[in-house]
Amino acid sequence: MESAAHLTKDYSKDTNKATLSKIQSFLKENDVSNGKISVRSLYFADGEKTFSKRKDISCSITLPVEKKDKATALRKKLAEDPELGEIIEIECSVGVGDQFQPIEGADRPEIGGEENLTISHTEGTVLLVDFWATWCGPCQQPMAHNQEMLEKNEEKWKDKVRIVGASLDKDRNQLLTRIKEKGWNRVDHYILPGNWKHPAPQTYGCNGIPHVILVNKVGTIVYKGHPSSTDLEEEINKLLAEEPKKTEASKTDEKSESGAEKKKEEKGVPLETYKRLRSLIKEGKLRPVTELNGQKGYFQVYVVLQHTKELDVDLKVIETNSGKLMAGGAMTSDAAEIFKKNFAAATEGIAEEHITERIQILDTVKIEFGSSCNSCSKALTNQDAQYFSYQDKAYFCKACGEHEDPTKIGVEKYVNPHALIYLHLKDPSGIEEVFKHRISDQMQPKTKEEEEKLKIQVNVACDACGETLQDIIRYKCLNCEWIDICRVCHEKAEGGDSTVVEKLKSRGHDTNTHILQRFCFTDDTPY
Repeated sequence: MESAAHLTKDYSKDTNKATLSKIQSFLKENDVSNGKISVRSLYFADGEKTFSKRKDISCSITLPVEKKDKATALRKKLAEDPELGEIIEIECSVGVGDQFQPIEGADRPEIGGEENLTISHTEGTVLLVDFWATWCGPCQQPMAHNQEMLEKNEEKWKDKVRIVGASLDKDRNQLLTRIKEKGWNRVDHYILPGNWKHPAPQTYGCNGIPHVILVNKVGTIVYKGHPSSTDLEEEINKLLAEEPKKTEASKTDEKSESGAEKKKEEKGVPLETYKRLRSLIKEGKLRPVTELNGQKGYFQVYVVLQHTKELDVDLKVIETNSGKLMAGGAMTSDAAEIFKKNFAAATEGIAEEHITERIQILDTVKIEFGSSCNSCSKALTNQDAQYFSYQDKAYFCKACGEHEDPTKIGVEKYVNPHALIYLHLKDPSGIEEVFKHRISDQMQPKTKEEEEKLKIQVNVACDACGETLQDIIRYKCLNCEWIDICRVCHEKAEGGDSTVVEKLKSRGHDTNTHILQRFCFTDDTPY
């Protein structure tokens, strides 16, 4: 779990000293000896100016789950001091190597079902607990996989493996409907009590969902994290085959809390190398690396140099990393080649161990224009504004794509049940590939109740005017990372409003070549 970071208002030694002194006082007054204080200086290469910088001061306290009362008391004190609460983070959760802690107060999803139940481990069995919710899109495939595993291994796993679905849903009816519709009847389903909110409680260290905990036959946690980060079926079979010995103590004990074990001081990179890395940013020599927004396939690029010191409760340096230049981002393969070439040229002569390159290649797909409307049969050209359903491979003219029948509700109101991709480019010959993961198959609501519930955009603000979206219509860019545009600003951009066009351009969005997807409603995801 990352510790909370505090961005100092200025970079004076007096300000930093006062912040560190305040942290130290809190740790000593509350008898915390293992607080780890981090002071991190960051230099950012910036395409618009030479560089920017900031200083982060943070502190993390790790306590064994047996000391959850102390953790609760510390969190209460931090709540009384918001400034300190932003700097100090407390982790008190079970982890790999710990014994599974029973989850109390759970109910069955069935109306009138059993209540106030405890999810616990049974000696001799393998337990998988999957924290999920029906409103969480990424949670659906892992839950379907749970069902598939149980069906596939029915005879082999019988009475030896238990998979629990621990739902964070508030709507019991919605949860029960989803389970029945999908046929996920092999999973042992529970709905967690009302005080369980997203993210899941700190006892289980869930920063988000989906999140799973895998427990071996003697009750020891052997894996916790995202279900897609490991082969759960393979791991379960391994656990069934082995005979583990029960541990008598958790991995985080009094020894670690007392601070008896400290990291050795590390000198990090030579000071001269650090100064050279810093000069690359301060003198703007890394600007060609960050300025990929003029290249086809630009998505997100960052270049940052960090200098970190870890301090103990007496403010003595435990560990020093004198500098690490990190560069990367998510982009297309074409942009990655340009990025690597520019970055190698700018850092020539610097040892590889002082540089970290992190590039994520994103899948893209080319959206073609249609020749006729699947609804009214009107002929279409690539000069016309038109809509495309990626799921159905169907095209619609602008009038059909935006038509809503006021006499009907749900999917029958629209020409297509999916969110439609909007194709209207100033230069249709230069159509760009879009990022596949940005395309949503969001279904329109099926009932009047769903329609009313989904009308408000959740956590979405227009990137042109900055206002939170209240209208039921929004446009999402499929070529940008997080660009959302309200209906009003979209119409202004279509009409050539220079203020809106330039505002979006400053955020990396090109109104001439980028492709949008039109949403009539929304789900709980902010993108």
